[in-house]
Amino acid sequence: MGITCTHPQTANSTALKVQPCESEELEILTPRPTVQKNVIFIWNLDIFKTLMTESSQGDKEKEVLLEEIDDLVLDLAETHFNFKDLQHYEMKNVYENPLIDTGQNEKQSNFSDDPEKYGHLTNDTLSVEEKQRFNKLASLCRKVKKSYCEKCRQNIDDLIKEEKRQQWSNVKQNMEALRDKGLSEAITSLQIINSRSSCVNILYTTSHLIPALAHVLLFQMGNIFKIENIYSTANIGKEKGFKMISEQFGNNCNVFGVGKDDEKIAEKLKMAFWKVADQSDVDSLHHALKMNYL
Repeated sequence: MGITCTHPQTANSTALKVQPCESEELEILTPRPTVQKNVIFIWNLDIFKTLMTESSQGDKEKEVLLEEIDDLVLDLAETHFNFKDLQHYEMKNVYENPLIDTGQNEKQSNFSDDPEKYGHLTNDTLSVEEKQRFNKLASLCRKVKKSYCEKCRQNIDDLIKEEKRQQWSNVKQNMEALRDKGLSEAITSLQIINSRSSCVNILYTTSHLIPALAHVLLFQMGNIFKIENIYSTANIGKEKGFKMISEQFGNNCNVFGVGKDDEKIAEKLKMAFWKVADQSDVDSLHHALKMNYL
């Protein structure tokens, strides 16, 4: 794997934590202004799921562990992020959605009749009922943002339901076994990037946005990825997703993924690509960051 050299950045050995949100206020959600960064690091969520199961002895053990993780993630998503009400709405980002937000806090509603189909309409063309519907959705998104900010500062043990404690114990044991292996070193690499004011860590998922937030909560990475910097490409595809991120933050993007699909899209968009799928990949990446090659 080759190392892509960019302008050297200062890499502090002391890890810098970021706040889970730019602001915890329940302000009206509107698209964020463009924020240009010198270097953008785009991470596939699957990297951390892969590293989480690296210590598994066989395919069966890995399958069981992934099922336990997915079950815990779903429970966290429903308990803390209103996933039952939002699961039918494909959100790209907590800010980047076709929402009509007047700041009202309305009662929760189910969005099972495909609210995305109204995304092209403006406030002037929507009916009163449709405007109310989107206001309710915006209210839920604001609650998700506030919950993410609050929960990321809490002990994850306190966020797991009593009936899920045994599952969490198994997953936690596996996480602790990886502290001196790939997962820990990957997180250290993320923290080095966070220490550079001209750089930004972006996380993306190919599935729904809300479970991705729950994954960050479970993996205790809320001090690394702000909710504003977490994206879903589920309904637009990776290529459009990478373009959207580039337009928001800048053109000097490094994509970190686990498969050929990430690599092909990165090459097509003239973005540097790093494969991060095992310990040797993580070692190479960490070395490049420490030596300011990346």
